[in-house]
Amino acid sequence: MIMLGLSLVIPGLLISIIGIGSVARQKQARAIQLREQWQGKLERIAVGLEKAMDRSIQAVFTSLTREPLALGRPLQIQQRLKNLLAAHPIVTYPFIITANREYLFPFTRPMISPPARFDFSSFSSGTLKRRFQEGENHEFKERDWLAAIKKYLAGAKQASAGREKALFFQAIGRCYFKWGKYQQALQYLLGVIHGQTAAADDDRYLQLQARQLLALTYDRMGAGEAAADCYLGLYEDILALQAASKSPLLDFYKNEALDYLNRQISRSASLQERLTKALRRERLAGIPAQEMSLRWNFFRFPELDQERAAADKQGIEFKRLQQIQEFYLINDEKKLFYSRLQRKLPLLSSEPASGKDSQAFILQAALRVAYAPLPLEKTAAEHTFFGFQITLAHIQQVLFSALKKQYWPEASPELVLSTRVKASALTAESLPQLALEKLLPGYVLAVKAPRPGYLEARIRRELLVNYVLIAALLLTLLVVVALFFRSLRRDMELLELKNRFLDSAAHTLKTPLARIRMLAEQLQLNWLKSEEQRAAQPGRIIAAADRMNDLIGNLLDLSRIEAGQKTYRFQPASLPEIARQAWAEALPFLKENGFICRAEIVAEMPVFAGDARALRLLIGNLIQNVLSYSPDHKEIKLKVYSFAGEALLEVADCGLGIAPEHHAAIFTKFFRIENDETSTSQGSGLGLFLVKHAVDAHGGRIEVQSAVGQGSRFIIHLPMAGAGHHSGKKRKQS
Repeated sequence: MIMLGLSLVIPGLLISIIGIGSVARQKQARAIQLREQWQGKLERIAVGLEKAMDRSIQAVFTSLTREPLALGRPLQIQQRLKNLLAAHPIVTYPFIITANREYLFPFTRPMISPPARFDFSSFSSGTLKRRFQEGENHEFKERDWLAAIKKYLAGAKQASAGREKALFFQAIGRCYFKWGKYQQALQYLLGVIHGQTAAADDDRYLQLQARQLLALTYDRMGAGEAAADCYLGLYEDILALQAASKSPLLDFYKNEALDYLNRQISRSASLQERLTKALRRERLAGIPAQEMSLRWNFFRFPELDQERAAADKQGIEFKRLQQIQEFYLINDEKKLFYSRLQRKLPLLSSEPASGKDSQAFILQAALRVAYAPLPLEKTAAEHTFFGFQITLAHIQQVLFSALKKQYWPEASPELVLSTRVKASALTAESLPQLALEKLLPGYVLAVKAPRPGYLEARIRRELLVNYVLIAALLLTLLVVVALFFRSLRRDMELLELKNRFLDSAAHTLKTPLARIRMLAEQLQLNWLKSEEQRAAQPGRIIAAADRMNDLIGNLLDLSRIEAGQKTYRFQPASLPEIARQAWAEALPFLKENGFICRAEIVAEMPVFAGDARALRLLIGNLIQNVLSYSPDHKEIKLKVYSFAGEALLEVADCGLGIAPEHHAAIFTKFFRIENDETSTSQGSGLGLFLVKHAVDAHGGRIEVQSAVGQGSRFIIHLPMAGAGHHSGKKRKQS
């Protein structure tokens, strides 16, 4: 057995040791393999990104060639480019530039001029007019605010009419505002608003200008709520005026007011309610403030409305057009881009494409710009180009994200598209990087380590997994060997039990056989002098033969049970009658061995379905158990009764008793309690096993109440219901 175990364990140990050594040598090779694997994925993503960018850029120029731009129609240019931004997120900062580097878009002059100074020449006297003009010269030409204020103050003192005084007050407030004296400016501007009656159109515009300047003053003073309230009042006044009049100047003021209100985050509930009501009048309610840009309200002309209707037919959502507010906003970044582009875009080397190559474009990677010759409605005297800056956010969030899902499904390590400087800080472990010089100069695809020492930790973790698998293999081998030895030992113990059982069974069979021979010899040799003894002798021989027959039946039952062929024949049976028969057969042996015998068997009990032979053997085995394990206190009691719909059979003794830990094991075959007191008792270790099997076959249960030195009590519960159901049928029990 030991040699067999060694033949299994030694090869397993050798294989495990060789595997551990091989895994340890793979550390450096695995690091190289991971870097090469990641580098290959970076190259595939870079190629995919280049193709995706090419398709997206090509789609922009293709859509533009379907309808040539008319350079003489700035409103059409603006609307077309706005639609282009809405349909192609890769576009930002569009431009149209000539070969002479003159911009046609963005426009070199504003579409709507800011409000010009009013002509205030209609004063009641020449002195007032002269005072006002002198003040304007100091304010606008010499930019001497103090001198201008003095002239305006002198005119205000001489003015008698309320309108003339308001004109001077507004000019004084404007100068103080430019000078940075906001508290003084506030005093004069409030005087204009509260003292003016707004009788004529010029008066209305004067109040609007005063409100606008007052709002700016509050804003410069840090009074955001007051500025918002002032701008909201300006917006409400314009809505009332626009009901009867349409004016680009009103649009200009209204746009400034709404831009401020959209930026002003903290508003009181009353201001928010007023703003919502005003927006509802223009059908603008419900649009998020950060998405609202009303710059195009400057260009609400029939021509533009037609352009918008055409855009709706093409499936371009108007709300999407509202979200591209940066198209109209001027900021430092945009100014820097357009000025740098005007200086550095290599236009002279580009010739207009023609024929089937008319949709080709030039990619200026250093500026992140794509541009191409612009197809025009009429032949232009000079070459004109259309282009745009490529949106990095769209590349990162849409194109790059889609390629990451396809080629880089793992969450760790992360793949990033970043500038070279940021990427060098992210990948301190010399993880793979790929520069995108052709597409995005200065940007790289980089593998971002989530923490320092990531690559080494990952390889160590992978090697640890391999070590664990090898250890699991070795442990499994040891467990298999242990189970093999356990099974082998169990088989050997079972073989030993069978041998002991055969010896015990042979010895047990000799006892009734010897008794039969002795009783027969007593008759043959005429040793019995009494007629009564001679008359009882045949019965004793028959009882001994029956006892021997029961022992043989136990052996046959065991054989059938192990073969799965044991069957029970259920017939209407009376448990009291079966018990009295078994008790009568065992009584001579019990009395002969000096037992005190008591039996309490009810006279009648409902008939139930049972195998009479099996029940008789069951009772006989329990009585034989008492005979075997009651060497000193020889007393037995048999009790049969019914309770709660069950037939109960009890066999109690005052013998050696059974320890609680053996209560379950005594019903297994060949089991015997080995100690000094039980070593001399006869038994095969089958009786209680067969009892349990028969009880289970009848759908019953058996209880054991016993302790060492206190005797034993076996209680069998048999169901009495369903006698007719099982009557006359066999049941196979394995």
